[in-house]
Amino acid sequence: MNVLSGKTILLTRSREMNKTDSLLVRKRGATVLTLPGITIGEPDSWGSCDAAIIRLRSYDSVVFTSANAVKAFLGRIDAINPGARIVLAGKQLIAIGGKTQAALNRSGLATAVTLEAGTAAELARAMGDVTGRMILFPKSDIARDVLPSVLRARDAVVDDIVVYKTLPPPAGDLNRIRNAIRTGGVNAVLFFSPSALWNIVQMIGIRAITELTVAVIGSTTASAARQAGLEVDVVAPKPSLESLLDSLEQYYKNKQTMPS
Repeated sequence: MNVLSGKTILLTRSREMNKTDSLLVRKRGATVLTLPGITIGEPDSWGSCDAAIIRLRSYDSVVFTSANAVKAFLGRIDAINPGARIVLAGKQLIAIGGKTQAALNRSGLATAVTLEAGTAAELARAMGDVTGRMILFPKSDIARDVLPSVLRARDAVVDDIVVYKTLPPPAGDLNRIRNAIRTGGVNAVLFFSPSALWNIVQMIGIRAITELTVAVIGSTTASAARQAGLEVDVVAPKPSLESLLDSLEQYYKNKQTMPS
């Protein structure tokens, strides 16, 4: 019997991604609950984004840290200046993570650089010498300023623009998950990004999450979890759901073999 059989796992990505992820988690024998850590909406103002699109030729690089940022930024380009896609295609496009790269590729844009998720310092080093480079950084309204700050410290000129904002889930969904955790109906929670993690912590509360096995993708998300006051039980060695589930299974196997 699979070690995840009888376990209930809480998924915290977007509603669409949770649907896809649920299929794989159920194949491992687990029960699935979902609570979107990120629900996407338009920013309060498109002003800074529209201005960046107008002066897109002035940028050397555009850094995308998520598929959501790709979708939102390209959607805005299509809405106000479809011709800017040609300009964007001529820039150095930097994707953080395979899913971000895939989102760019689906949109017909090849990435010059694809970086695996890591700390801001690691990502900045991987980008090489950025002295004097003009870098555009489309982001969410709650994205932390760590990577742009590190790039500025390395003498890059960075414009970070909000292209989408995160919205809370319906109250009924939130109460359902809170009740399940309170009654012991959840065993583990999976986190895939710092922004979703911070949202879930704010929605559910740190005390409730400390009762669960906390499994994360990437050192950046692990660092965010620890900063939030969580003990991280599982960190996937590769940035994929499959790797995270493999690691979670190994964690439970190790617990089963530990002497009581």
